Amino acid sequence: MRRHLTELSALAAASGATDVPDSYTELARGATRRALASHRINDSTAQNLLDALDSATGESRAERNTQ
Repeated sequence: MRRHLTELSALAAASGATDVPDSYTELARGATRRALASHRINDSTAQNLLDALDSATGESRAERNTQ
């Protein structure tokens, strides 16, 4: 995910498609929640994915939990 976000951020900067990284992040969060709800991944894996997204976007777990 980090590599995807890096590439998408570069694309956004070059093309002006500034909504792309945020859209990708929201899609990744949603996919993680759906995978957890359907028991395709466990709590630990979901947390690792969400933490990686937070790390890549600079968002904290507390901020994420208020959304």
